[in-house]
Amino acid sequence: MAKFRVNHGVKTLLLKDGQVLVLLKQNGQWDLPGGREEENESCFDCLRREIREESGLDNVEITNSFASWSFVKESGLRVYGTTWLCRFVSGEISVGLEHSNFAWIPINQLKDMEIYHKYGLDKFMANSNLVPGREENQ
Repeated sequence: MAKFRVNHGVKTLLLKDGQVLVLLKQNGQWDLPGGREEENESCFDCLRREIREESGLDNVEITNSFASWSFVKESGLRVYGTTWLCRFVSGEISVGLEHSNFAWIPINQLKDMEIYHKYGLDKFMANSNLVPGREENQ
């Protein structure tokens, strides 16, 4: 019987003044910060490491998770993940090797962007409790 290989991943919607950080991958696709846990790494440690590696930011506030997801890679690796809402506190963006640029995109423009691995983004956009400053009856 084949043994399933499993890994855990994280993505983040990093908010700053009503905008979300998106990163431009080397292949020209926009992405959200995130990645997979390393051996013996907690979810929070992974989230902080991935944000630091991909954006250069050390000072962010992790607020809450709001979406779970999974997928199977062609290699057979199954990835289970969580998308987290985080808030920018301070620092300067310095993209890592996986990305060539970044942008702060207004929340209301996210739905029109093609974002690679946008796990949880639809739930975020549809849930007024998750979107800062959105009124319940909008």
